[in-house]
This record gives sequence, structure tokens and C-alpha cells, in this order.
Amino acid sequence: MVKTKELSKDTRNKIVALHQAGKTESAIANQLGVKKSTVGAIIRKWKTYKTTDNLPRSGAPRKIPPRGVRMITRTQQAAPVIPSVLPPSALPLELLSETVARFGTVEEVMRYLEPDRWQLDLEELYRPSWQLLGKSYIHGRKSRVLDLSILRDEVRLYSCTPRNFSVSLREELKRTDAIFWPSCLLVKRCGGNCACCSHNCGECQCTSTKVTKKYHEVLQVKQRTGSRILQKSLTDVALDHHEECACQCKGNTEG
Repeated sequence: MVKTKELSKDTRNKIVALHQAGKTESAIANQLGVKKSTVGAIIRKWKTYKTTDNLPRSGAPRKIPPRGVRMITRTQQAAPVIPSVLPPSALPLELLSETVARFGTVEEVMRYLEPDRWQLDLEELYRPSWQLLGKSYIHGRKSRVLDLSILRDEVRLYSCTPRNFSVSLREELKRTDAIFWPSCLLVKRCGGNCACCSHNCGECQCTSTKVTKKYHEVLQVKQRTGSRILQKSLTDVALDHHEECACQCKGNTEG
């Protein structure tokens, strides 16, 4: 079989650009004078690898069918995320964003990005630039490290946290034989969203990671057996309080 001439990188990039502009494979092939099958192959490569460059190959061509490749990809995506040994500058932006999101302070972020000169970069970060002054500086709120760390801590403290919820005692205790006063009490339960969840999964939810039982003294009223007399007493009811919360992958949580 005669090997066809390889397309230039410029032509491959044009194919992708035309595809993104809404052109069909046939239209692209006619416009650039290449085979429709070649256009389709380049577009599929770009969708899979986000590049039109020739990928390195070793040995014979891959014999795994496309379905097998998709299965392997799904398995890799479901596996736990292992910190990359690549330098930050070599990581794709999406992976770099996930990695940086796990640090607790801006110093840790800078140390990770530039381990050899992070202190100098941190000083440079907060040095005033009269060409580009942010509103926080103009209004006198610019500080060295405090502002960014506070913003990050606010997200951590108020996104997925224990907060007050009112619960009906009869529903909470599953009691149909008695009534209570107060009928509702405040308990600490996990609440909030997980928009910045750092786990590599489809959906995160706010769940409890530490639960304690607390006792509350309430008035209990119930009928005596075999009579209409109401028996009233002070009783202790045990309610679950969420002490600590975390964003975890939905369907893989521990209550």
C-alpha cells in the first residue's frame, strides 16, 4: 500500500478550525482538497487528545478496538487521582486547577508553582502596579497574603458546613405514639453546595464525616395504654448532630 503524504500542521489546524466553525467533513474536504476520511480522522484525534500533532508510537500499531479504548479511559477516570510528578507548567490547565484547589493558603500555591523562587514571586504578586490597580487596592483593602487566603477560607467554611436545621421530633424519632413539646428542635446538619469539589467524579454532595448524639430534655405526652389519660413527662431524646462535613463523591459516602 502506498503511503499518502502527511498533511502539514497548518492544514490539520485549519481542519479543526473549520470544524469548530460548523463546517461538515465533506465541506472541509472539498475546501482544502483532502480526503473526507482524513478530515474525519484528524477531527477525531483532536476530540480525543485535544491536539493535531502526531502522537508518539512504539512498536506495531495499536490493536485495541475503539470500544476497548473507551473502556480503559473510563477505568482510568474512575481511579483515584494520583498527584502528578510533572512540573506545574507541564500540566493541562484542568488538572492544574484541580491540584491548586487543594492547597489551603496562597503561600502553598506559590510554593507549588515555583518551589525555587516562590517567596520572590509572592512579593511580586503584592507589589503595586500603577498600570493595573485592582479595585481591592484602590479601596485600601490590598494586603500581602491575607485577602486571597481569607477568600479561600470563606469558601471552605461556608460552602459545606454544619449549620442549624429545625427537625420535627416525631418525624426524626419516628414516634407515632407520643407528641413532644417543643415539637421541633434545632440540630446541626451538613448543608451547602460543593461547586468547588476537588474529587474526580461526576457529582459531589455535602455529607457528614463526624456525627455525635446529643440529648435534649423535652416534654413528652402520650396516652396510657387502655385509657384516655394523657401521660406527661420530661424525657431525654437523642438527636444526631453533624460535627464535621466534607464534599464527597455522590454514591460513595459514609454517613
